[in-house]
Amino acid sequence: MKIVTRTASALALSAGLAVCGLTMTATSALADVFVSQSRIVPGPDAGTATVYMVLKNTSREDEVLMSASSPAATQITIYQGLRKGGETVATPTTNGLTIPAKRTLRLTPDGHYMTLSGVTGLQPGASVPIDLDFGTIPSKTIDVPVE
Repeated sequence: MKIVTRTASALALSAGLAVCGLTMTATSALADVFVSQSRIVPGPDAGTATVYMVLKNTSREDEVLMSASSPAATQITIYQGLRKGGETVATPTTNGLTIPAKRTLRLTPDGHYMTLSGVTGLQPGASVPIDLDFGTIPSKTIDVPVE
């Protein structure tokens, strides 16, 4: 799995600003969201699959996963799992999933998750690129293995 971060860019920007006599403060634009344990599970219906992962927000501000896309799917839908009456009910989110500051958000079968629609050619062991759009911070592209 490839994880894309902005740490090196932030250090280079900070050094460049220092040369110009400017300073940089911690902002959401330089926050890091790290992705781990990502996987794609092909669905029972042809052309569908589910995506699970762990998103760790190391910044001091909440970040929001607004949307996702992939050249391998016609659509990716983000579902928010809410507890109701002892059960988890998943509904598509229109406002994204909030990853609280200094916390971890898990996309799991019994909670939040993403679905791929219109996907073809998923092969176990192969990887699929998925772009994660966080809205206020740069998007990340990850390679997600297929189970």
